[in-house]
Amino acid sequence: MIMNFMLRLFCSCCLFLVVSIMQAAIYPDPVEGVVTCKGKGLAGVVVTDGFDVVLTDAQGRYELPRNRDARFVYLSTPAGYLPQEGGGHIAFFFPLKKGRLKYDFELKRNLKDDMKHVFMVQTDVQVSCQEHLDSYRSYVGKARAFMEKYAKERDAFVLDCGDIVGNTPGLYPDYIQVSGGLGLPVYRIKIGRAHV
Repeated sequence: MIMNFMLRLFCSCCLFLVVSIMQAAIYPDPVEGVVTCKGKGLAGVVVTDGFDVVLTDAQGRYELPRNRDARFVYLSTPAGYLPQEGGGHIAFFFPLKKGRLKYDFELKRNLKDDMKHVFMVQTDVQVSCQEHLDSYRSYVGKARAFMEKYAKERDAFVLDCGDIVGNTPGLYPDYIQVSGGLGLPVYRIKIGRAHV
């Protein structure tokens, strides 16, 4: 009976070892990078791939084990900082790409008190033709005028929720250009059946 138990234990340990080696062989390299502000590493920043969560070290470096189901690497922006923006994208995440293992985040200092903020939510814009884009452009002008009085002393941003361009993904670049007229960071959230 003890011999039977020992054999089962030995086989279980061997199986665990084989599975671990195979997984390491398939995904041997970790996802890594550094979180900086003006070239200086930031310690204690939370970075995740949605499966594992780590904190950056004293030099701002992080390392995540490669997870085959992970699609993004992203960070939780720490108090006193903001992610970089450009081209309609707020760089607090990166899609994971085959063959790429290094993902660096550059943050900027927040010049406003980030304990005071205001945000606007827009949803179901569903731009699907030029007429809709023109209507959205008019809305953007009014929304910017409305938000400017609040954004002077507070952090201000926009949450854009779902169905951004309806069934016409070709209008997405035009939509991005027009939404830039808000003059605020726009976080786009894919919800439900949203195409973009």
